[in-house]
Amino acid sequence: MENFEYSVLHPTDFSETSELAFAHALRLALSLGTKFTIFHSRDRKDKANNWHLFPAVRATLERWGILREGTSRSEVFDKLGIEIKKVEMSSLSPMAEIFNYADRHPVDLIVLATHAHECLDWCIQGDDIEPLVKQLAKDTLFIPEGVRGFVSLQDGNVSLKNILIPVDREPHPESAIKDGAALAKAIGDDLINFSLLHVGNSEKMPVFNLPEAPQFRWNQIHRNGQVVDEIITVANKLSADLIVLPTHGRQGFLDVLRGSITKQVLQSAPCPVLAIAASSEDG
Repeated sequence: MENFEYSVLHPTDFSETSELAFAHALRLALSLGTKFTIFHSRDRKDKANNWHLFPAVRATLERWGILREGTSRSEVFDKLGIEIKKVEMSSLSPMAEIFNYADRHPVDLIVLATHAHECLDWCIQGDDIEPLVKQLAKDTLFIPEGVRGFVSLQDGNVSLKNILIPVDREPHPESAIKDGAALAKAIGDDLINFSLLHVGNSEKMPVFNLPEAPQFRWNQIHRNGQVVDEIITVANKLSADLIVLPTHGRQGFLDVLRGSITKQVLQSAPCPVLAIAASSEDG
């Protein structure tokens, strides 16, 4: 995660929840020193110019106290070392256009708002979507509607102290643990508590390596019951700032959109959810 070639994509629908997702994407781009693309897909029938609706990056950075008022666009890269781009494309399927864009451009992390009363299945309509999704393996940070989030839209302050990572043998959690720890190290608090939750027989707890850092504290939790219910219960009990979920490799995004545990967690999560695609080397 720690090089400039890392790239963050934030699809926006100009909603209030999307503004909070934008704050998370921008803060991550700043902390990681990455390329940052803000993407909007509009209906082909909509001929209006929506550029004025895009999140104001410089105004936000000025409000956060990171840039002085009146900083020019050309100075942003020189001062902050991040490359920012805004892209608008027309499509009958917004998610299809996101997939197309991510397939044609380097994208490592997608930061996306989700809305409580929308079914995520709308994202995979169309005969061309499934083959394309299978080719993507993108880590995705979801910001559910109504959650506080760990980045403040108002001042950019970060509160990332408690991270919950559900673990099982399949998909193997190695990538989720590694990437979750890398994100926390880049953006988290001085002391970060990681709780590894295993639901079921404790003897089936997977074996994995835990990243070491002075600010990391690791804790293992064993529970019995329904997986999704236990994830949400423990997340609330811990006042989790982030849930990190491993998904199935190169079909991780498809797993998210198809009634998986990830999708069910998103519907009730009290905090943002980071879905990490398991690599072929895990396990």
